[in-house]
Amino acid sequence: MATVWQYLLHPPIGPVDQLLHLSGLPGPNWLGSSDTVLISLALIGVWQSVGYNMVLFLAGLTAIPRDLYAAAAVDGAGTGWQRFRLVTWPMLGPTTLFVVTIGIINAVKVFETVQTLTEGGPNRASEVLLFTIYREGFVYLRVGAAEQPIQRAAHIEPRSVRLPASPLARQRHRSAVPIPKCTQPLEDGLDPDSLASGSRTSSAMACRAASGLGKARRLTLHCSRPSPSNGARRST
Repeated sequence: MATVWQYLLHPPIGPVDQLLHLSGLPGPNWLGSSDTVLISLALIGVWQSVGYNMVLFLAGLTAIPRDLYAAAAVDGAGTGWQRFRLVTWPMLGPTTLFVVTIGIINAVKVFETVQTLTEGGPNRASEVLLFTIYREGFVYLRVGAAEQPIQRAAHIEPRSVRLPASPLARQRHRSAVPIPKCTQPLEDGLDPDSLASGSRTSSAMACRAASGLGKARRLTLHCSRPSPSNGARRST
């Protein structure tokens, strides 16, 4: 049906503009102007749902007992407006609530009309929620950007929530992944107690540094000591 409406609202050759020209009225650019595109889409949506809503209201009208109208006439509701206000409209309350709820849901679900007629234009004036999610997630393949309209509509702040671990879980984690102990001589200024209470990453880095320092010291001492063969030759 969106293609049919695209022909009906076409500025030069559309039947709607032709009728307006015959009446002496200028025909606007229904789908090409930012001022009229939302009005045009709204009229299309009303036209699509008016038949279904009419059937629902007709079913609600047939369910109203006629005795209520006779009782209202006895109580003084003689005009048609009084009978509508006191009998018909209150009895159509459930039907009206259902129609309003379904209308809101269908308004949020608008996609194919926008995709076929305007593609979100002009100037993103007709961009709706589902079309934005479709374009960001399936056209540009940006799934994170496709979630942002939903978060803004629901007032959800995108943040990660970390639940505190139980003492038993922390104890199991510590027993499963032990903290590495440093067996090498530490560099001056490093405290072994602080390394034991610190993170595993800092402890491992300190142990590597201490291990490298110990190797360098042993290499220096080995090079500075005279070999036994040289000492024996000098003594002889």
